[in-house]
Amino acid sequence: MRKELHAESWLVQLLKGTKKRCLHWVRACAFELNAMVVVAHLKVLPLGSYSMILGIDWLYLHTTKVDFFNKAIECLDDNGEKRVL
Repeated sequence: MRKELHAESWLVQLLKGTKKRCLHWVRACAFELNAMVVVAHLKVLPLGSYSMILGIDWLYLHTTKVDFFNKAIECLDDNGEKRVL
């Protein structure tokens, strides 16, 4: 995983409403979500205790439904098949 300086910076708003400037990103980073391999471009931010946050773009692209009560995520994989994570 190689961090790159992006040509333009992003201003990312976090849940608390604070905004962070993002200058770096990782292209085509592969990671695993409960045995589902995902490849995504990641913005690099100082997140403290979090390893990664799935953003609204990823959630929308994968037609995601989040069940907070049962701690499950239902989404479509890259082949369009329904997965529960």
